[in-house]
Amino acid sequence: MLAKGELKSFCDQHELPYTSIVGLKNNSLKREEPRLLQRLLRSLAVATELIRIPPNSVSPRFLFANQEALNTFKAQLKCFDSGTPPLPDAGPADGAPAPPAP
Repeated sequence: MLAKGELKSFCDQHELPYTSIVGLKNNSLKREEPRLLQRLLRSLAVATELIRIPPNSVSPRFLFANQEALNTFKAQLKCFDSGTPPLPDAGPADGAPAPPAP
């Protein structure tokens, strides 16, 4: 979890548009930004594929590489929701095995 005031440096480091990321965080964007969300997920080591089901659907969905990647992402969300930082050695969510929890 980023400490207060570190979002700007995170965005700079990952070449993400700060204002749009803040809008995404605050749910104040005027339209859906699936590609921005996908870029943000990649910056957090969460590999996804952007898909549309059905193909003519307006709303995109994200497909995780495998069940382990989805489980890693869910665990990260729980950490953010609880206010505790995710484990720094959690490993990438691209299918690579994560180290055991202490």
